[in-house]
Amino acid sequence: MAQLKSQKQNTNPLDIFEDLLEASQYRFERQNRFRLSFDCNGKRGDYNIILEWNDDMRALRIHVVMPQTQNRDQQSLLQHIEKANESLWRGYFAVDGVGNTIFKNVIELGSYGDNAIIQDIEAILEDSMDEVDRLWVVLGLSDKKSDDLFADTHWDVENLSLLLSDPKGNA
Repeated sequence: MAQLKSQKQNTNPLDIFEDLLEASQYRFERQNRFRLSFDCNGKRGDYNIILEWNDDMRALRIHVVMPQTQNRDQQSLLQHIEKANESLWRGYFAVDGVGNTIFKNVIELGSYGDNAIIQDIEAILEDSMDEVDRLWVVLGLSDKKSDDLFADTHWDVENLSLLLSDPKGNA
């Protein structure tokens, strides 16, 4: 976890996170006061992360964009997304207008020090990217022919959805 030297009270956590990205030498784009995006490597692919701040609600919306899903069979993709969404406690998957799969999540941030805000943002980003990585495993398995994986197992949507169930036993 990254630590910031300052413990000042910032009203916009994107300012704090921008400082962290700069210090870590990440490439990012600050579109405006309320929106910041950067690319990040996940376990299964490269993702575009978009953070949007709502001042009135003190809420940060997180979008993890999976652009590699644009050329997939949309019917199969939507079935897997539906199954994934059924098992999620927080956040959800959706497909945008150009075929990107996006995991959307939101966190309410309190009025506390910068390091605590960074910890909260990093935790929700890690959780969100874990969900995206889990969906990638399912999508990868669904592309394989059943005889390529396990000779006596058919990987249909129901079986693949088991991979999306809560791995920590919290369900």
